[in-house]
Amino acid sequence: MFVEDVKQNFVLLEDELKEKFGDNFHLQQATSIEHCFRILDQYRFDCVFVDLRLPETDKGKANAENGNRLIKEVVSNFGVPIAILSGNVAEADEELTSNNIIKAFDKGEQDTYKLAVDWIISQKKMIDIIRDVKIKLSSSFSKVFHTRIWPHWEDISRVSEKGDYDLVLPLVRQIAGHTVEQITYENELWHPYENYIIPSFVNDRSHTGDIFSFDQVYHVVLTPQCDMATGKASSVLLAKCTQKSDEWTGYIAKLKDEDQSKQAKGVKGLKGLLNQKEPAQHYLPPLPNSDEPLVVEFKQLITIEYEKLIEQLDKRIATVAPSFLANLTQRFGSYVSRTGQPNIKTEELNKA
Repeated sequence: MFVEDVKQNFVLLEDELKEKFGDNFHLQQATSIEHCFRILDQYRFDCVFVDLRLPETDKGKANAENGNRLIKEVVSNFGVPIAILSGNVAEADEELTSNNIIKAFDKGEQDTYKLAVDWIISQKKMIDIIRDVKIKLSSSFSKVFHTRIWPHWEDISRVSEKGDYDLVLPLVRQIAGHTVEQITYENELWHPYENYIIPSFVNDRSHTGDIFSFDQVYHVVLTPQCDMATGKASSVLLAKCTQKSDEWTGYIAKLKDEDQSKQAKGVKGLKGLLNQKEPAQHYLPPLPNSDEPLVVEFKQLITIEYEKLIEQLDKRIATVAPSFLANLTQRFGSYVSRTGQPNIKTEELNKA
């Protein structure tokens, strides 16, 4: 879709798309903010081209504030690449243009429409994946609703009839949770990057599993979230994370070897580490843009006052995803709650 109130500019983009794709594309024009959202209610698009100075309605006055607001809403609600085509790119919100999914092009420059189309083409892999993800989510949603929600609909709706109770949010949570279970059941293998949420969902406070970088040394929060949220924890417990692991490096080398037997040993070795064989350590896969794992050291703990930690949220680089957080906290609990026994003088066993 091209959100543009000048027909001539729409034709210029359409001509450039024809040059690249022939007739294998569909370009929809919206001439105002209102018109754009009417179209988005009916259709789904792989990408959006947007002029900055747009009218609210077809008879309204065009301004850049409207264009910036539209871009924010489209990114937030539809998650597609956006190419800004404007003669006033300086009016684009800096927060938007710093986003990798958005790029601004100056109409006053030569080959602007060609450059914009080329950039969209460069995002093809992401566009294809986004489309497949949406198809998968839609299919999984249908399965969950049909098998787990619809059979109990009378009971569910009866609850809402007893009082002023909005069912939308509870059903969203339930369907989202069941959808994850459904997808996991269909394919139990997870990508290493699924271990992390980047950036964290929680912007204004810390959360269990938050990973901070203090003086280039990583630490992960282990204090229960409920204690931090209710103010019961005045101090927060964190475990140091080391990144150097000779075992990991050795297994990765085997994994890259052309010898299939060595590859198998590499796979087995890495699974062994990620399945947590050492009680005092917990392996997490490498963070994005890193080759080294994060090894949580349960023996190396520090505490920081909660309020001081909140002041350092800019040093938070990631959060351990919920599906992997439970194992981390359970293993830490097992480590600190383990009990030993008195040492037995084994030489005496010979006299028994």
